[in-house]
Formats: sequence, structure tokens, C-alpha cells
Amino acid sequence: MKGSDLAVLWIDSSGQPQVKDYHSFKNAFPLEDAAACEGPDGRQSYVAFSGSQTATHTTVTFGRLLDTGDSMDHPITDDGDATRLLFAFSPTNSKALGYHGVNRGAYRMNLFQTEAVHDPVEVLRNDPTVKEYLFLNNGAVVAETRTTYVSFILFLGC
Repeated sequence: MKGSDLAVLWIDSSGQPQVKDYHSFKNAFPLEDAAACEGPDGRQSYVAFSGSQTATHTTVTFGRLLDTGDSMDHPITDDGDATRLLFAFSPTNSKALGYHGVNRGAYRMNLFQTEAVHDPVEVLRNDPTVKEYLFLNNGAVVAETRTTYVSFILFLGC
């Protein structure tokens, strides 16, 4: 993605987490920072701390300085706004860097938030005055081609 500061993450054949620092000036294959230029710019700025991989998940904990002093890296600043984070992954668990296709997404996260995130669903689960009822129809068959949803409100008690 054009203008992106990228961390490429994987688990190597010995089970160790790996990370490489990349950047992209255009919508094309990204450049590894160390390969882009000499001197203080274009150095590897990320460090992998831990990681694991199962048949369905790859997890890598990594970090870098907020401001690396590297012109190829975007400084991470506390401006009060959430930081836009992009992600992409290989659909084949390939170790080779390649185009991700539709396996991508984006979200915003406040990287400087120190207080606990308010989860309204968790608040309801922990409220002793809230009752949970499950209405199940164990014999229902959901058609593969079309599903109809019916919404209703059921009041119990006064």
C-alpha cells in the first residue's frame, strides 16, 4: 500500500518469531528497509519478542521505538487520535512475501490508551440483574441458499 510503513512477521522453521521492516512508496511490492538505502535511513527497526504458530493461527509479539529516526519509518505519535493499522496475510501459509489479494483489513486503535477498554457486553454479563435466556430449536434446518431472520422482543415478568 502506497506510503505504508510495514512490519512483515512470520515463524521460521525452528519455531522462532521473525520480523522485517519494509516500506512502500507506491502500490507495488514493498522494499525491505535495509535494502533501500545506506546510512541511518533504511535500517531494520522492529524486534520480535515472542511468537507461536498452530494449524490455524500465527501470533507474533513485536515492537519498535515510537520515533526510530529512520526516514523510512513513520513516527508513532500521541496526538489523541487512534492510529490506522492495516494488516494482510497469506492465504496459503507461505513464507514467501507476495500479494495478499483479499486477505487484508484495517482498523483504528489508540496505541497510547492506558485505561481499560469499556466492553458493554462484558458489563451486561457481569450484571446480576440481567438474565440471559437461550431459545433453541434443535430440530431446525437452515437452508444453504437462503436464511430468514425473525426479530422479536419477549417481555418476561412485570
